[in-house]
Amino acid sequence: MKKYFLSFLISLLFSFSIHAQGLFIGLQGGLHNVWLNSSNPLWSTVDSVSKDKSKDKLSSVGNVFKGGIGLQIGVDLTKHFGIVAELNYTGQGYKYQDSTISKGIINGEFSSTYIQIPIMLKLVSGKDGNGIFVMGGPNYSLLQTATLTESGNKVTTTTTDLNAKNYVVKQDVGITAAIGIQFKAAEHFQLTFGFKGIFGLTDLNNIKSSVGNFSAPKVNNGSVGINLGFAYHF
Repeated sequence: MKKYFLSFLISLLFSFSIHAQGLFIGLQGGLHNVWLNSSNPLWSTVDSVSKDKSKDKLSSVGNVFKGGIGLQIGVDLTKHFGIVAELNYTGQGYKYQDSTISKGIINGEFSSTYIQIPIMLKLVSGKDGNGIFVMGGPNYSLLQTATLTESGNKVTTTTTDLNAKNYVVKQDVGITAAIGIQFKAAEHFQLTFGFKGIFGLTDLNNIKSSVGNFSAPKVNNGSVGINLGFAYHF
């Protein structure tokens, strides 16, 4: 998968050099509401003494807010169509509450960070660089950090970064999409405001159950949030 993305990036940079008159670079970032799609990831209760994992369910789960920031490079092939690549550092995760005989009621949170590279097509309405835009395309994410923390009336534990990273697979492939508005602040400067969604397609669960009557749940990253950007057009 990494080879395909590298080949695509090389082709993209070649396209940028051909259409240098539409080239732009910038910074972008935002605050996202993030989650995991499964309400009962197997590794959330990895320390549980329960022998029947099929009955070991989390009491409740919730989303958390994580930030992200990154670089952006793109090219406007026409007034209404372009290609955009990003290099982002983003946070993912979720929180949950569980109740077990050995630990009592516990509150837990899983946090992870990724280097993410989306390649997106961009459609723009309006004139002179002002208007509504829509972007979307595949992304490749590489896990950087992961921690799992549980606290309650009987126990307070923190799973170290090294161990928690073993709970999930290191690479994630998914889809990034965004919609918003853009406007020129000056002759070469452009501002953007909108909403971005990141949806993972890779099953992150790296722990498989040894219990015959229990199927390990499929776990995917997801996030939706507000995004701001600033770009310089050559």
